[in-house]
Amino acid sequence: MKEIISEKDLERTFSEKLNRTKKVWVIKLLSTFIKGLPDRMIICQGGYVGFAEIKTTGKKPTKIQTYIHEKLRALGFTVFVIDDLESRDAAISFFLRNVKEINNVPGKGLSL
Repeated sequence: MKEIISEKDLERTFSEKLNRTKKVWVIKLLSTFIKGLPDRMIICQGGYVGFAEIKTTGKKPTKIQTYIHEKLRALGFTVFVIDDLESRDAAISFFLRNVKEINNVPGKGLSL
């Protein structure tokens, strides 16, 4: 049986591991106007953007969340549903692979 990991713990470790690289910015999405948005938007250095829905182990997205995920995918975005360590680590690896080195931007790396 799979170890049950809370949404809060998965969200915290997912965001921390990516933000720590200074090449990825994980933003919590909050909306009072659009129901079903994924929990996080992930912006990678070089312009790649994707999304992550994070759930407690074994929980599934609601119907409205699934609908919004499908709309985002139809627009060409990647949407991960993370509910365990394996899916969290797969999403982290995916976003890190989509970081592009950029040399022509003035200033320092991302610091939050």
